[in-house]
Amino acid sequence: MKLGNKITLSQHDGNEVKRKLSYLDFVSRRSFALPADDDNIVATLYAISLLTGRTIGVDTIRTIITNADSDAPDARFVHSCYRHISSVLQRYVDGVTIDEARILDIAASLCNTHEDMPSQRNRVDVLLNRRTSQQQRSLSGAALGDVVEWLLVQSRSVELHPLLVVGLFLYQFMTQETLRESREVVMHILALVLLRRCGCEWLLHYTPARIMVLDRVAYHRAVKQRIDDNTAVAQWLVYWVDSLYQAAGKACEVTAPKLPLLSSAHNLPLNTRQLHILRFIEHNQPVKFAAIVTHLHKESPNTIKKDLQQMKELGFITTEGVLKGTVYYKS
Repeated sequence: MKLGNKITLSQHDGNEVKRKLSYLDFVSRRSFALPADDDNIVATLYAISLLTGRTIGVDTIRTIITNADSDAPDARFVHSCYRHISSVLQRYVDGVTIDEARILDIAASLCNTHEDMPSQRNRVDVLLNRRTSQQQRSLSGAALGDVVEWLLVQSRSVELHPLLVVGLFLYQFMTQETLRESREVVMHILALVLLRRCGCEWLLHYTPARIMVLDRVAYHRAVKQRIDDNTAVAQWLVYWVDSLYQAAGKACEVTAPKLPLLSSAHNLPLNTRQLHILRFIEHNQPVKFAAIVTHLHKESPNTIKKDLQQMKELGFITTEGVLKGTVYYKS
């Protein structure tokens, strides 16, 4: 399986993906000291229920969670999903192995009633769907073991960005015919596990599913179109990276203090030009100096350079790299 060869992004999409991955790398190096709270876990479960067509209300979710013996129709699903999500979104998570057996266990635990799968052996038999022909397990529907093996190999490779590896794995996982109806929910849980393994601690405050649910049309367009061609893979990866980018930005809003427009150190507000620069950096980070100069084409490079230096000293922005490789981020 050479999924990496199937990435054929346009120049614009490629540049956007590269920029957003750079921002995600920057955010992942930030310190997120606070543990995940119940609101994030419940909001994530609610978002997943909407995305996968269950539409379980937040109040219902909270009621089921607090009642271990609840006989509500979705109680088994809610308890299992909540347990899986909360086990990932806790402050300290030990290394978790992603293998075929673990994926099948997650899928089995999400079955809504005991009658669906009366025994563990039957669960595995149904989930594996062993009668699937070899012809059906083409690249668009590769065997689960092959997909997991690809993930393990690529996780040790440096050819692709780790978040692209996760995105490609999830895309390929969604072609599985062996997991049937639980496949999409399992995909969201695996996404959380794999993102934590990539060091995305911002998940503790905001998860991608909460972004995806805001535009379910875009979600279904990207996720449901599991056609094995370059266009579908590219469409999914652009959507995947953008969802991570927005979720990470939301996490930073939650954890970082509100950006002051008045510097306590100098008792001087940022001027209009500097505010313009700050907004441009915020919406396009990471940003190179040349891009700022182009955006503020009426201002001289020296003036912009002085503004950037002052804004950095005041703590409004931060930088990475040196000389022409320097990029700017909003603090």
